[in-house]
Amino acid sequence: MSEFYRLFIAIEVEEQLKENIRRVVEKLSRQGGTNVRWVAPANIHITLRFIGMADERLIAAIRDILQEVARHYQPFEISLEGLGGFPNFHSPRVIWIGVKDNSGSLPRIYEEIESGLVKSGLPEDDHPFSSHLTIGRVKSAPAKAGRDKLVELLKAEQGFVAGKETVQSLTLFNSQLRPQGPIYTTVHAAPLGTARA
Repeated sequence: MSEFYRLFIAIEVEEQLKENIRRVVEKLSRQGGTNVRWVAPANIHITLRFIGMADERLIAAIRDILQEVARHYQPFEISLEGLGGFPNFHSPRVIWIGVKDNSGSLPRIYEEIESGLVKSGLPEDDHPFSSHLTIGRVKSAPAKAGRDKLVELLKAEQGFVAGKETVQSLTLFNSQLRPQGPIYTTVHAAPLGTARA
């Protein structure tokens, strides 16, 4: 019987940047962002594509796709900076840090991965790609005072800069849902700029 996994493809975030993000999240939660479920520092990553449930056969296909895409790109630099919210800044449901990519590699990598996944039988992604890093989700629609307070806090930290890092690989993660929060484990990492073995 096949074992199933809950998968997503992401870019890992360096520990020093996670620490910088942890500090701003702590500040936001302490000052009144209490209606937000903040992402644990250990789980911070830049999602490229959420896949969902998959078996070993699909995992093998995804590994091949990541290896093929990764070998077309050399490591490149990104900067994590600025705070925002989806669907908009003034009524956020998701709170994020922006990802600045001057090379333009991230959207191209996403398109190549998406093309490979669709050819492997997955439905097209119904979320347009947006370079960001989720740090919090609003648990329920807050009262106007609570929402205004959260927006005020986000505005005060809009100039936040976590720092720069060099993207070295594309990583396939398994997400195990737990009451205390998800646990992410690496299924496969495809280093950039390397020929396929």
